[in-house]
Amino acid sequence: MQDENKNTHEQKINAVLKKLFPELVFRMEFLERLKKSWPLVSGKSLAKFTRPFDIRGGVLYISADNPHAAQMLTNMKGNIKRACSRLNLSGIKIIQNRHENQRAIKNSEPVTKSAHIEISDNEINGVIDKNLNDINPEAANAIARLKVFFEKRFAKK
Repeated sequence: MQDENKNTHEQKINAVLKKLFPELVFRMEFLERLKKSWPLVSGKSLAKFTRPFDIRGGVLYISADNPHAAQMLTNMKGNIKRACSRLNLSGIKIIQNRHENQRAIKNSEPVTKSAHIEISDNEINGVIDKNLNDINPEAANAIARLKVFFEKRFAKK
């Protein structure tokens, strides 16, 4: 009984997240499926040195641990697109890769924090009233805060 309630609650939260952040949820689900199948898509040897990390607007971004892996990705772009299509991971128009120098990343300067974003109770309550009345109040509050934060942080200019 308790597991049933938990699953129902999780399903409601998932539905709300998909409603509020459809593109983000799509990207996360797509990347999760791609990461699980990455050795099939890229080949086992290349998968050890590469990993998909984002998809935006049909552009798949793949990280490579070394220059050789980055070059192999460049040569295999068509094969990777075809393998993704066979696995029902369609929508990829362009594949962009980048080489990440692991030593440089470890020795790099710490990332500076961005400006603090203020979130008012009125903004949170507005999101809750519009979208989140049918889920647990604590979860609704957390999701509303997240939505307001994303709208302010990633506002379209």
